[in-house]
Amino acid sequence: MGLWKIWLAGLAITIVTSILIHKKVKIHRIFVDILVATSIAVVGGIAEGWWFSTLLTMKYVVGTIGKIIGIILLSIIIAVLIWIVGAPTLGIFKKNQFRTFEIGIFILVFIIASVCWAQPFINYNNNIEDINETVVVGEQENQLLYFCNIPVQQVSGSISGDVSGSILWVDGEISGSISTSGELPYWYLNGNGEGKYNSVPTDSSKIRFIEENEKPYVEVITYRKQTRTVNHNNGEETTVTQSEWKEYIFYLPQAIMQYPLE
Repeated sequence: MGLWKIWLAGLAITIVTSILIHKKVKIHRIFVDILVATSIAVVGGIAEGWWFSTLLTMKYVVGTIGKIIGIILLSIIIAVLIWIVGAPTLGIFKKNQFRTFEIGIFILVFIIASVCWAQPFINYNNNIEDINETVVVGEQENQLLYFCNIPVQQVSGSISGDVSGSILWVDGEISGSISTSGELPYWYLNGNGEGKYNSVPTDSSKIRFIEENEKPYVEVITYRKQTRTVNHNNGEETTVTQSEWKEYIFYLPQAIMQYPLE
């Protein structure tokens, strides 16, 4: 947003106004009132409007009542801080400098300006979108040599059935659920053609059957849970990673089920 430029311009006006007041430069009173009101409306109003909009669009404040209470409390704090610094600078409470009705007008200007300046900030914040998503960040396939100490390249025969996680061989059929140590050991060929050993959790693994003429392999898929923040105001995008995990899918001949797993 370009409001910071306006705020800096208001700050410059405030400094000039303060110098004119404290040096008692002879200028028309109405002109002084306009300068003071402008300083309050721009410097104080933008600051208060920003706080107001931040609380109003805050996602972690529960409910409307919580936001209203937060807005009131912080608005009072910010207003007091601004007046503690700004009022002496502009000589607002200096004896005989400004009349009561003028001070009342300044306060009214501050309130109106704060509400008006809050709207651009609210529009800006509402145009920022948080997207929670799970994405695939990596996929890799490696040829299998051994699966649970079974030479998968040499098994023969066939069997019907489906397995996810673990198995139990009973009278030529797949039945029940597997009982293992919680790890599935296997050997595979890496990119250099070297045999490598690995062991993965059963709860993050699946088995899918392939035809006899297909080569057994393991597919490793890396998932990421993330929050992507898209700022539609300027097209900027940031990503925060919440968690990351891998899934292992073993593509094996059905005949491997003839071998008991331990």
